[in-house]
Amino acid sequence: MSEDKIEKSTKPGANTVNDLYRSLVIVLSKIGATSPVGDAKMIIEHITGLSTLTDIHTSKDEVTEEQIVKVNNILREKRRGRPIQYTIGWTNFFGRRFSISKGVFIPRFETEVLVRRAIKLLGEDSGKRVFEVGCGCGAVAITLAIETGASCYGVDIDGIAIKVAEKNIRNYNVGDKVRVWMGDLYEGIKEGDTFDLIVANPPYIKQKDIEKLPKEVKDHEPISALYGGEDGFDIIRYIVAGARDYLKPGGRLLLEFGEEIPEDFNTYAELCGLKLVDVIKDLSDKPRVLELSLL
Repeated sequence: MSEDKIEKSTKPGANTVNDLYRSLVIVLSKIGATSPVGDAKMIIEHITGLSTLTDIHTSKDEVTEEQIVKVNNILREKRRGRPIQYTIGWTNFFGRRFSISKGVFIPRFETEVLVRRAIKLLGEDSGKRVFEVGCGCGAVAITLAIETGASCYGVDIDGIAIKVAEKNIRNYNVGDKVRVWMGDLYEGIKEGDTFDLIVANPPYIKQKDIEKLPKEVKDHEPISALYGGEDGFDIIRYIVAGARDYLKPGGRLLLEFGEEIPEDFNTYAELCGLKLVDVIKDLSDKPRVLELSLL
């Protein structure tokens, strides 16, 4: 192994999948990956199909020259700052693989907190209806449809994201449960339609924090999916302002956000006919999801 690429060892038995994984973690750390362990696991899954660390660590399979070439091609793009997900064409979310492409926001592990709360709220009633503002690649809507049987609808302002979401809908054969279209916020909802749950992972990065983002994020992922205005709540306020018209009685609005809630937010929500009922923390004990209901 050189400093920034993988080379096959000349030692007998030293070229197993686990050896490759450990080498990848080292190389990815040296080139500045923000999550070298997660990135290494994803690369291994891409070239071998092994999806758990247990399988990787216990595998006695030796990697081939062809696999080494594929790995180094991925590392070359990573050194240029390109997210691995864009290079391999997929990402993991809630234990499932979703297609992704350049220019489409990559769903994060943190958003699984929102999904878990949504599943809890929806229960197993397949008659529930969900609307997602900013559906991106469709990972959240598809996951909720599969996990709860709910009918899920989503909108996104980006046409590329909609095409990727439609591909994922086909891949999971949930066209009868998930429908997406291009539009902004609540555009495209039929007159009189209401929902048991509205969800969104909106842009919430503050203006002062944009330049602090990792290079692979700020230089490659769509700024429209990141920038949330001066206090990070610009788009959140728009979503809150329109939610009352589309929530059923007893319905809920779930919004991912960036830890800090503006002082005037509760007052603003009440003026829009909503009230904040809970703030859900992520696994790092950081506030991550706002839960609101009708007044």
